[in-house]
Amino acid sequence: MSTPEPNEQQNMVSNGSTSIPNRRRRGKSSAVVTQIREQIIRGLQPAARLATFNEMEQVYGVSRAVLRDAVEELKRDGFIYSVDRQGLFVSDRPPHLSRFGMVFPNNPSSPEWPRWRALSLRTSRCAGARP
Repeated sequence: MSTPEPNEQQNMVSNGSTSIPNRRRRGKSSAVVTQIREQIIRGLQPAARLATFNEMEQVYGVSRAVLRDAVEELKRDGFIYSVDRQGLFVSDRPPHLSRFGMVFPNNPSSPEWPRWRALSLRTSRCAGARP
């Protein structure tokens, strides 16, 4: 059994009794995350059921381990949630529909600040009123 080159050793991670090329798996996982995220952004409805792991393995041509990584990232980011024995679903309030930021061009001591503060308060009330 040959030992990996030093560069290969840096790119490998121990996973129990086996080693996995971490960079390659991460790259594949990122590609799957990007594709699913784009589907959600382009119009998958909240609470829509996603494909099963077996179906996604066929569609994306990746291993189950890569899919698990992708699903965990999408859950962490708030795009999907899982229900035991039922599957994966699009979140009711995915981040692209419910999270936003505001950029204020001036500092609080500027004379325009009260206008921005009023807008901020109105925006907060609107966001809090969502069902």
